[in-house]
Amino acid sequence: MLNPISIITEICNVSKNYFPDSSFHLTPINIIQNKFYKYYSTGGDSSKAINNKKNTLEEINVVKWFDDFWIYMVITFNQADKKTTNIFFTLSVFEGSSQDKIKNQLFRAEWDTYNDNRFHPQPHWHFYSNGRLENLVKEFSELLKEEETGFIDLINEEKFKGIDINKMHFAMSAHWDKENGHIHGITDGNELLNWYKGLMSHIKFQLEHAQLF
Repeated sequence: MLNPISIITEICNVSKNYFPDSSFHLTPINIIQNKFYKYYSTGGDSSKAINNKKNTLEEINVVKWFDDFWIYMVITFNQADKKTTNIFFTLSVFEGSSQDKIKNQLFRAEWDTYNDNRFHPQPHWHFYSNGRLENLVKEFSELLKEEETGFIDLINEEKFKGIDINKMHFAMSAHWDKENGHIHGITDGNELLNWYKGLMSHIKFQLEHAQLF
C-alpha cells in the first residue's frame, strides 16, 4: 500500500533542489488518518494568484520558482481500501511579478489515478489560452470611447470564439505506438517521485529555452 506521508516527505526533500530560495513545502489541509490526505504547496517566497480550474476561479498562494515563474501544487491521497490508494496530483505554472495578482496561468500537469476514470489520459497536460492577449484586448476595449460600442461589442464577441482548450486533456505518456492505451495509474511512491523530478526538470528547461527567443 502507498504511504502518503512518506511520499510527501520525499517530494519535499527533492524539491529543495528546485526551490533553493523559497523553502518549498507541502502543507496538509485535510487529513483523515488511513483514509484521506490532502497537501498544498507553500513557501517562504509566495504571492497571490488566481487559479482557473474546471470553470471556477479561486485565489491561491503560489510559490516563487525562478525568474517570474511560480508554482501551485496540490496532492491528495484517498485510500479506498487496504490495497487501493487513489492519488490526484496537480501542478500549475504561472508567470508574473510578485505584485501581479492576476498572473498569467500557463499550463498545468496532472496525474489522476482514480479507478473510475475511463476517458481522460493519465498523466496529462492542460494548456491555457494566451492570457496576455486577452488582457490586452480587455484594456484596449476599456480605453475606447463610449460611443464606439459597436467596435467594443465586436472585440468581446471575438474573445469568446473557438473552443476552450483548458477543458482538453493532452496525454503526457501515451503508448499509442504500442497500442497500450493512455491511462496509467501510480503503482508505487518511487514512480510518482521519479515522475515529479522529471516533470520539474523538463518544464524548467523548456521555460528557460522559451525565454531565449
